[in-house]
Amino acid sequence: MSRIDEKSFWADRLGAAQAISKDNEKTIHYSVFKVSHDYWLKIEESHERVISEYIDVENDSVLDIGCAFGRNYVKDMKDYVGIDLSPDFINVAKNRFPDKTFINIKMQDYSPDKKFDWGILSSIKRMIVRENGDKDWQGKEEHLKKICKRILVLEYTEAAEDKNYIATEIIEGY
Repeated sequence: MSRIDEKSFWADRLGAAQAISKDNEKTIHYSVFKVSHDYWLKIEESHERVISEYIDVENDSVLDIGCAFGRNYVKDMKDYVGIDLSPDFINVAKNRFPDKTFINIKMQDYSPDKKFDWGILSSIKRMIVRENGDKDWQGKEEHLKKICKRILVLEYTEAAEDKNYIATEIIEGY
């Protein structure tokens, strides 16, 4: 198990981000990606644009895998569930978006009663491959394909640097 699989790793990252400023909305993203607030806003805008091109936020069911603190794109989704292994992130997400469902669970342990129309991975796949290797990712991907019809893979850097960014990848489920 690598450090990204440990709850304490994410608790430390979140605590460090929250200690930077009393205005958590401007610094909370440091817990997942240390960039300026303006750069983060570019990423969020790009992700929201891409999501709106693929996902019908009024009708599609969405599973946000590794949802962290709850990103702004969740606000308009009607049928949304966010999952994360960090209870600290889940608490922040629930406070930011009290009308949404957030569950503290590892992605490979989540077995919903329904199959989601979409899964969203925001900078999760690349991190897992980098930290844990392809084999670990492949096992997680197989599980996600069983619970999501399609998975939208989004990354941070490309989203902020390419105005025409569409998505890193779309994975088809079973």
